[in-house]
Amino acid sequence: MAHVVYGLFIVAPLIGIVIAHIKRGDARGSWLEAHYAWQIGSFWWAALLGVFGLVLTVVKIGWLLLIGAALFYCYRVIVGWIALSRGVPPG
Repeated sequence: MAHVVYGLFIVAPLIGIVIAHIKRGDARGSWLEAHYAWQIGSFWWAALLGVFGLVLTVVKIGWLLLIGAALFYCYRVIVGWIALSRGVPPG
């Protein structure tokens, strides 16, 4: 299911975050718990950066923050998915 969540983070992030929160409890104590924590952290940090970026677009610096949030999100999804494919925790 962690593979599905990484895929959903690309095409339907809101569905992916809901599933990640639900499945995190099922994975408690296993190496997959680290992936769900990584996914949840990636989503919420990117969302927070995105909100700040939207607010700061008024002073033009927001666009850089929005680009940074998108790059951060893409990086975390790629690194996490690669780690999952290798069978190791992300990071």
